Amino acid sequence: MIHHIIYQTVFLVFLYQLNCQPLTRQCERNAYFLSIVNDIFGPKNCILTDKEIQSLLKNNEINEKFLIFGNDKLKDKMCKLGCKYTELCLYIMYYIKYDMVNKNNIQYNALWLFKVIVHRMLSIYYYTIGFTTNGIWYTSITINALVEKKISPENINFEFIEIMFDFCMQSFCQNNLQYPPKRHNNYPDLDTIKEISTQLKLYSNYPVEFNKIYQYEDVSNVYSFFWDNNDGYKTFIPPKELFPSYDEYHIAQTYITVCTYWKTDYFKLWIYTDAIKRNLLLVTYYYLAQHSICLINFFLNAFDPVVFLDLFKIPLNTITEIGVFSSELFIKPFYDYANDMKNDKIINQQTLMMYTTKVRGSFNILANNFKISNIKNTDIINNNSSKNPLKYSDVKELLLSYDSNLQKYFENVKRGMAPVDFVVLKIFKASNEKL
Repeated sequence: MIHHIIYQTVFLVFLYQLNCQPLTRQCERNAYFLSIVNDIFGPKNCILTDKEIQSLLKNNEINEKFLIFGNDKLKDKMCKLGCKYTELCLYIMYYIKYDMVNKNNIQYNALWLFKVIVHRMLSIYYYTIGFTTNGIWYTSITINALVEKKISPENINFEFIEIMFDFCMQSFCQNNLQYPPKRHNNYPDLDTIKEISTQLKLYSNYPVEFNKIYQYEDVSNVYSFFWDNNDGYKTFIPPKELFPSYDEYHIAQTYITVCTYWKTDYFKLWIYTDAIKRNLLLVTYYYLAQHSICLINFFLNAFDPVVFLDLFKIPLNTITEIGVFSSELFIKPFYDYANDMKNDKIINQQTLMMYTTKVRGSFNILANNFKISNIKNTDIINNNSSKNPLKYSDVKELLLSYDSNLQKYFENVKRGMAPVDFVVLKIFKASNEKL
């Protein structure tokens, strides 16, 4: 069985669940997808009855752990759809190789068409947070690179076509494709590719409701920020005044590695984006640690729970946004820090100290990678705080400045990676499995 092609994990479903919203962003997406799911397969292939859809919609509304692909019928059909998408990508790659590269005739109009078609495939998986085959990603990145003239035709690794063909043949043997895939000496022409794309509602005459999903086409161009960023990795370096001893070596080397090898291994991008994420988490944990250290010293003599919670929650919205963007929101230890803040789990000086120790530990682990000075245990308590208590107004102003500085760095990272986020990168990475 190849149901591993499309799957969801609980923490990814949580990625878009923000605070105090009756219907979260992903919950709304789930509901919309279910409302048009039968349209994807056509009236002759309806997979869910109205009663089943209503049941799933209700479950989605009340169950925060709801999984789109938890339903066996839907999971099976989406698996088959993924196989069909991969087969179409196989034919597109045939066309690029035998009608363009071998004939030395790169047809940019056809490439733009292919780009739209494949990006629409991937936008469905981004919309539902589902994972698909690496053949689709390979096709998409190859097309993007050709369209943007980042790769020469002779650099394309067409050996991947055989892997895609073998996968499609396996899919046929497992009844996930109706017919065996065509060989390269009998591949469909451009008109037939358009016809197949139309049948799959990826080209012309698809329901207008699909536009709400297809609006995310550009997000799947995961190399766009890498190709277009003239400053390279320097965009993502934390402010020098924050970490004077910051060592650029790690992120610089990952960037150079991707520059050198991406044309032969598209998945090299992940080591660079993972380095970017570590920079973002480094800054996040630093400000969280400084935030809680400030509170420890402010409440050194007396702990006021009401005042404390008001101050403690100052960065909650920012770290939630960072957690969503980085896909870390429901992964430890990030989950614990956000959850403790959101659900009022820090209730006294003792629990605050435990929280601070954990955050400090997370920062120190990352700091070691970048040769940054650790936050030591002796850095936490300021002995002057008990003798000269801090003023509430000064503390709040300082905590707000921490939050503002963190938000500025986060916005810089988002701009540098736009339109890509770590949700689509997680989907991209997960597809790099042996088919």
